[in-house]
Amino acid sequence: MAGSIRKLIIIMLQGLLVACIAFCALSSKSMAAGESGLQFVPVQDGYYALAGTESQDVDTSYRLGLAQIDAVYKEAGGLSYIDVKFLKKNGIYTMVLSAADVKTLQSMHAQTESWLALNMKNIVPQGTSKSVAIKLTADWVADRMTYDHRSMIDRNTLISYQNAMSCFTTGKGVCTTYATAFDSMISFLPIDPTTGCVDYTCIAPMHIPTMLVTNDVHAWSAIQEADGWHLYDVCYYDNDNKAKQKQYLNMSKATASDGYHSNIQTSIKGIVYSK
Repeated sequence: MAGSIRKLIIIMLQGLLVACIAFCALSSKSMAAGESGLQFVPVQDGYYALAGTESQDVDTSYRLGLAQIDAVYKEAGGLSYIDVKFLKKNGIYTMVLSAADVKTLQSMHAQTESWLALNMKNIVPQGTSKSVAIKLTADWVADRMTYDHRSMIDRNTLISYQNAMSCFTTGKGVCTTYATAFDSMISFLPIDPTTGCVDYTCIAPMHIPTMLVTNDVHAWSAIQEADGWHLYDVCYYDNDNKAKQKQYLNMSKATASDGYHSNIQTSIKGIVYSK
C-alpha cells in the first residue's frame, strides 16, 4: 500500500514538473515575442499578430498598431523601417510583425533605455520641477538636433529617421526624430508624486504620459496633464536652428491652427490648448 502511494506521488510530481517546464517554455516564447503592455500572438512560424489592431481597413489597423507600440516603445515612432504586414481574416485586418521586427523594436528600446539612464541626470538635474524639466528637455532636443533636409529627396534617409535613435547618436533627423526623442526623455523622468519634482531615487515615482501625434505630413508630441493632453512641437520650436519659437511648447489653439497641425490621425481625446 505504501509503495502504491509512493508511486502515485512520484507520478504526480513528474506531471507537475512537465507542466512547469511547458509553462516556462511558453512564458519564454511570449517574452521573446513582446513586452509588458503589448500582446503578440503567434500566427505562424516567426510571425506575430499585435492584439488590439483589429479593423475593417488597413489604415486604421496601422494607426492602432502605432498607438499600441508608442504606448510601450516611445522611441519607435513611424514603423517604415520594419516590414509591417497585415493578416486578413473574416474581413478583419490585424497588424503582423516578424520575430525579427519585434527583436528590432526590443533592441532599440534597450539601447534607448540605456542611453536615458546614462544621460538624463545631466540633462535634467535632481530636484527639477516638472514644468522646468519639460522645458529643459525641449531645449536639449532642439539644441542637439539639426533637421536633415536631404531626407526630403532620399527616402532611405527619411525612413532611417523615423525613430529617436538618430537624435541620441548623430543629432540629425526629421520631425518624428524630434518628437520621439522628446517623448522618450519626458516619459523616462521619475517624478516624486509628493513634491512634483524629478527624483532619481524615488521608490515609487510617477512618469509623465506622452503620445506621438501625427497627420499626413508631420509628427509632434502630446503630454498629459491633469486636465488633458497638451501639444508640444519641438521640431517647430527648434525653428531650423534659428531663434526658438516658444509658441510651439504647450501650443495654443491659434498656434495649432497654423495649417501644419490639423487633420490629426492619432486617436487622442481631451486636447487642452494653452491661452
